[in-house]
Amino acid sequence: MSSVKAGVSRGSHKLLLIILKFIPMVTALCYLANTVFSAFGIYAGVISHISGMSLLTWLFILIATYVFRFCNYHRMFLYYILTSDIINIVDYYIGIPISTFNIIVL
Repeated sequence: MSSVKAGVSRGSHKLLLIILKFIPMVTALCYLANTVFSAFGIYAGVISHISGMSLLTWLFILIATYVFRFCNYHRMFLYYILTSDIINIVDYYIGIPISTFNIIVL
């Protein structure tokens, strides 16, 4: 009986690691695609809703990367997501007087 529980636990542990490895990359790709689409005037609401990440979710994934000892390469995507969110929040509430192309470059 205990070997079944260990197998389920081991499988869910592996699934969590796989998800934690790929979610930051997929989310960062969606953020970049959404920014590029908005530069061309294309509204990509589906991408925004699929890849939207709250700062609390971001914090959880960042802590999980430290717990599972991921390399800095995986955290690089998380830092991109955080930077993009901060720029979007500042642009939404205060306004940044630069073009969308410069935001992409930034």
